[in-house]
Amino acid sequence: MRPIIRFSEDDWQKIRKLAHDRYYLKRKAGVPDTEATGCFAWDVLGVMGEAAFSRYYGTPMRQMATLGGDDGYDAVLSGYRIGVKATRARNRYLAPAKRDYPLQVHALALFRCLSKYAAEFTGWVTVERFMAEHEVRTLRQDRGPMRVMEIERLAHAGTLKSELLLIRNALV
Repeated sequence: MRPIIRFSEDDWQKIRKLAHDRYYLKRKAGVPDTEATGCFAWDVLGVMGEAAFSRYYGTPMRQMATLGGDDGYDAVLSGYRIGVKATRARNRYLAPAKRDYPLQVHALALFRCLSKYAAEFTGWVTVERFMAEHEVRTLRQDRGPMRVMEIERLAHAGTLKSELLLIRNALV
């Protein structure tokens, strides 16, 4: 069973505020408002995924809002940078946007936003494994071919922190 992270109305208002700030700064930097480059709905989904990650692991949320976007990662867990990806409930793939490459993180964590009050921690994958095992598919014509991985191939959400600690201990 996949973990469900719940939000209150107050949480939802904070998510919308940070998403609005990010959206505004991207427009100010000249990033166009399109489905492919990030409309307000995508900013809301992204912040919601990051908030869910933060709540699940009890880590501080990076409330980053900078001119033109973020600095390549969304969270830190056990000293490793994590790219948090969020999608709508019906999607079946982890599909980082083309603007995310090169991936500057150790792992990708995927959340499916079920409603404005709930997100499911769908799973995770190391970037190394994602790059080695991804498929290239065109999920939408306006985005063209993308690197994707079916969510069934992602590792269980509950194993991310322990795997990162194993990797860290093996490197020491």
